[in-house]
Amino acid sequence: VPFIPSKSGLGTDVLAREGFPPDVRGRDGVAPHKAHLMADPFDHGEDQVALLPALTPDVALLHAQQVSTDGTVRIRGLTFADLEQCKAATAVVVTCEEIVPASFLKLEPDRNSLPPFLVDAVVPVAYGAHPTACPYFYDYDPAHLNLYKAAAKDDDQWSAYLEEWVYGVESWDAYLDKIGGAQLARIRANTVAGYAPGLDRR
Repeated sequence: VPFIPSKSGLGTDVLAREGFPPDVRGRDGVAPHKAHLMADPFDHGEDQVALLPALTPDVALLHAQQVSTDGTVRIRGLTFADLEQCKAATAVVVTCEEIVPASFLKLEPDRNSLPPFLVDAVVPVAYGAHPTACPYFYDYDPAHLNLYKAAAKDDDQWSAYLEEWVYGVESWDAYLDKIGGAQLARIRANTVAGYAPGLDRR
């Protein structure tokens, strides 16, 4: 579908202000207009609707619990807009907690989230959703999210956070080493409940 009608944002700056400069609109996959306002054709033109263009990202990045050897993706827990983003994207890269045999995901196909023909690349990355949660594998990391929250309040602290936790680590393994095995053990999920009961969430 090239666009969708919506009333969200009508009368607000969300629709009144552009997110892209005029020279960017209409090129490199960016829609020529943020929205198009029109009269609702079903109420004699008394109300307005906004026509919103479809999003067409070049690449969608997704983290999942399991991906099979043939590229089938299984997400356990809430998917939010992940599946729609993947279906709209030109290419899809999935990081995952584990790669499993295709035969395993075929045992319960109704629990699978994306078919292999939508997936372009698969990268196994343990704790790849950290500091957020990956249900049935690990809970969110309240200590790190509080660190993130505090840093985000100040430009200098934010720059220092990025230097320490993003640019200053050589690899994902180095990042996990910096988090520490004890903290990773604390957030490990109960495989039945899907989260870490008793985790101090303050």
